Amino acid sequence: MDIQMPICHGVTATREICRRYPWMRILVLTTFDDDEYIRRLV
Repeated sequence: MDIQMPICHGVTATREICRRYPWMRILVLTTFDDDEYIRRLV
């Protein structure tokens, strides 16, 4: 999952995928050093 995407923010996309498909796992790799992004994704 990319954090910054042109159509949908990665945090929003991750939240929606987890809501619709709770069994699915998402791997997030990022170069962002922003604790807020990480907190929201976890």
